[in-house]
Amino acid sequence: MRFCVTIPGLTLFQGHGGQPQWATDITSAQIAQIAGRADKLGFDYLSVSWHVAMQAGEPAENFGRRWPHSFATAGFLLGATERIRLLTLTVVPCEPPLQMAKAFATLDWISGGRTVPVLLAGYLDWEFRLLGVSLEDRGPMMDEYVAAMSELWTADTAAFDGRFVQFADVVFEPKPRQEPFPLWFGGRTKAALRRIARSGSGWQSYATPFSEMRSHIEYIRSQPEFVAAPRPLDVLAYFVESTHDAVSHAQVRTRQEVVGNDSIIEQLHYLGSIGVDVTIAPLDSMAGSGGMKQPIASVADYIERLEWFAEEIMPAARDIASVFAADAIT
Repeated sequence: MRFCVTIPGLTLFQGHGGQPQWATDITSAQIAQIAGRADKLGFDYLSVSWHVAMQAGEPAENFGRRWPHSFATAGFLLGATERIRLLTLTVVPCEPPLQMAKAFATLDWISGGRTVPVLLAGYLDWEFRLLGVSLEDRGPMMDEYVAAMSELWTADTAAFDGRFVQFADVVFEPKPRQEPFPLWFGGRTKAALRRIARSGSGWQSYATPFSEMRSHIEYIRSQPEFVAAPRPLDVLAYFVESTHDAVSHAQVRTRQEVVGNDSIIEQLHYLGSIGVDVTIAPLDSMAGSGGMKQPIASVADYIERLEWFAEEIMPAARDIASVFAADAIT
């Protein structure tokens, strides 16, 4: 099992455990401090989310108002670290494809191969309209943009002739350091899963019920494109199931609480049994002397949790394999 860290205060989204009050005023120095400590302690990934803006009113309250630019934030975090990898999210149809390809390639090249694009089709109609992008065309746009970016990342002289993207005689440097460039995708529709089978090396399974995880992974692996080109497939899921509506992000049920080292390890074994090999480190699951969950009240507390998790949980969790471990990257 591998672990991803999300840095409090980068967004103010209240889902998946929420944001502590102290994170509202987090400084750039504190963000770099947390990232650097996670890097030194051996965590595998940092994650950076994507939204351009939020609609005023209930959507902004559900999602939170703060969403830094994912490429800019990833560059800052890569500069503050040495070995940890950046899961850098973007809604593909909402970005100009050549500029998006350049941003991802530059991040990977300048970091020495530590960038993992997490490519999303998007779903918020208001955000698409704000950016002048057709929500109805997002599926074919996503497929074409991914194909065009792959051409730019690999060809000596790139050319592409599609419905949404056309270019010819393009010299595109720098190339990504990683060959092939690992592409993770979001989504849980059959079309999204087929996209992973065609082009993906990872799946970020936000909002997928745990009861459906194995069948979705088996569906990906059964597609002709995956059978013809079998490859390792990383699967990231939250430590406990999402309690928020997948579209509105409003909380719809009480979040499961997992507290204490033994319970954490038990939950990690469960995640492995449904095919997950990457999860968000549950830093809020530390129990005090009375066995009760202890709040994280400061940056110092958060770093202490990173150290606790690295010392007490990660050594036991590294040997937890997903049900598809034979194909996992180690």
